[in-house]
Amino acid sequence: MTVEHVGSTAVPGLAAKPVLDVDVVVPDATARRAAGQALAGAGWRPEGDLGIEGRDAFAARPGLPPHHLYVVVDGSPAHRDHVDLRDHLRSHPADALVYAAVKRAAAHLLPHDRAGCQAAKAHAVEALLARARGAP
Repeated sequence: MTVEHVGSTAVPGLAAKPVLDVDVVVPDATARRAAGQALAGAGWRPEGDLGIEGRDAFAARPGLPPHHLYVVVDGSPAHRDHVDLRDHLRSHPADALVYAAVKRAAAHLLPHDRAGCQAAKAHAVEALLARARGAP
C-alpha cells in the first residue's frame, strides 16, 4: 500500500481550494475492501464511489485538515486518472493555467453543488488526460 497526494493541491502554484485529495493505493480488490474496512473502523465515513467506478471515497475524518480520501487499486482507471492529471499539470504549466481558469469559472458552485462543480470541469479534465496520455 502507498499513499499519493493527488488533486490540485499536489500541483505547485495551481489554484486550489484548501482541501487535500489523497489516494490510498492498494494492490488488488481484496486489499481495497480491507483498506476500506480499516478506514471506516478508524473514523472515516464511507461515501461509496461518488460516481467513479473502481474507487471508494471517504468523508474527512473529524479533527483532521479538510480532505477527500479515496482507496484505489494500483494502475486502475481511477488511480491513473488522478496520477496522470497531476503529473501532466506539474510538467505543463500552460495547461495548469488553463485548468486553473476552468476551476475559477466553476468555483461559484462549490458551496452548494460539488457534483455540479465536477461536471463543469469534466470536459477540461478529459482533454488534459488525453494530452497527458499522448493525444495531440
